[in-house]
Amino acid sequence: MDINATLKHLRIAPKKVRQVARLLKSMDVRTAEAQLRHLHQKSAGPLLKLLRSCIANAQHNNRVLKDDLYVKLVRVDQGPSLKRQSRTWRNIAHPLLKRTSHVTIVLAVQRGAAASAQDQVTQEKQPKHAKTKTDIRQPRARSARTERTRPIERSATTKTRVFRRKAI
Repeated sequence: MDINATLKHLRIAPKKVRQVARLLKSMDVRTAEAQLRHLHQKSAGPLLKLLRSCIANAQHNNRVLKDDLYVKLVRVDQGPSLKRQSRTWRNIAHPLLKRTSHVTIVLAVQRGAAASAQDQVTQEKQPKHAKTKTDIRQPRARSARTERTRPIERSATTKTRVFRRKAI
């Protein structure tokens, strides 16, 4: 069972996105997420967001646990190029191509986990007790998350970015 998510018209050149995408192939989902969180490339942020979207698709549509998933395929294709011009000496125009890319992530369920996912779906199909008004009005319990992820911090000042590069 494959779960897909696509991102189109990303304003980063495909060559630069492929450098980051190569790291993720055949990696566990949690490891891939941690890897993307700590990379400093510009394309790591959109790829992390896409990976989380694909995980959410798997959990919501197919009822698959996050621990059972791995990255089967990351495909980066070239999108349409924006054609611009750069003026130089004596107003001679040089063409500029601002390239875009289309990214597709495909997740798959590990072999041993496929049977447990099917058992879980059959258990959920069994009839449950009817909800009363008191059940509905009670606040829902928060799901237990062992790892709280922080968004990637991007600052507007160039000093911070230069400092980050030197700290590597």
